[in-house]
Amino acid sequence: MWTACGVFGVLGLLALIGIVLIIMHAVKGGPTIITRLTPRELCYPTTKIVFVFATYLFLMSSVGWVLRQILGQHVITSMRQHPGAGLSLELAILVAIGLVGILLARRYMDGAGLSMRFLGFVGNRSGEQVWMGVVAWLTSIPLIAVVMIIAVFAFRNVPMTTPPNPIADALAKAGSPFQLVMVFVLACIEAPLFEETFFRGVLFGAMRSRWGAWGAIFGSATVFAMVHPQLPMGFFPIFTIGFVLAYVRQWTGSLIPGMVIHCLNNAVALSIALMMLR
Repeated sequence: MWTACGVFGVLGLLALIGIVLIIMHAVKGGPTIITRLTPRELCYPTTKIVFVFATYLFLMSSVGWVLRQILGQHVITSMRQHPGAGLSLELAILVAIGLVGILLARRYMDGAGLSMRFLGFVGNRSGEQVWMGVVAWLTSIPLIAVVMIIAVFAFRNVPMTTPPNPIADALAKAGSPFQLVMVFVLACIEAPLFEETFFRGVLFGAMRSRWGAWGAIFGSATVFAMVHPQLPMGFFPIFTIGFVLAYVRQWTGSLIPGMVIHCLNNAVALSIALMMLR
């Protein structure tokens, strides 16, 4: 009982700290969420940008199949005996897919006369953006934790119909410091950079140009939850994370805070899982 009270007390304190910091930042002239579309956003190349997102999603989901076709099943089997090499190759392929998608998105944005700022690539005041990401993460922890507890309780008797997160599987199989580092790089650097770019940049921008800010926040969070494998129990916690990330993206106009939130969230989750496994 005292342990539970302590956990909820810490969660409440984090929420209070985050809310106070956000209020202080807003009083000083910080960002506020804007829901009205600008004339420039109405020129957004929605169809082409959705094609970029769909291509990225397809390539990401078919990495294993592509590897088997290119390298052959015997090479894949051999790589499973050397997980470090497999993780390195996976990282290289994921980065390549992400960079190709970004270049394709930039081509379409340039063709429409729009800068990459409309996708959230805002480079100025990056230090403040990082700070806002940390504050938003602190504030969101209690909400995500409560939703996760409710989901675990609600689906406790429902069998998982999809496989667990592959990162968790890779963490469990990591047998050397190098493999462990590669798992953290994949989860805390590669995933935040490219998932934020495509879900809160590319997809969010396309949805916002058609349905406005709130439609984009709810729509992108739903897609984000649906493409993750931890269904059905994981849908609502992941949707909540996606909602927070999309809201912060709209609120700040930048992808950087979301990348910071995503990185911190994955790092903490992996660290807890690692302690439980060890």
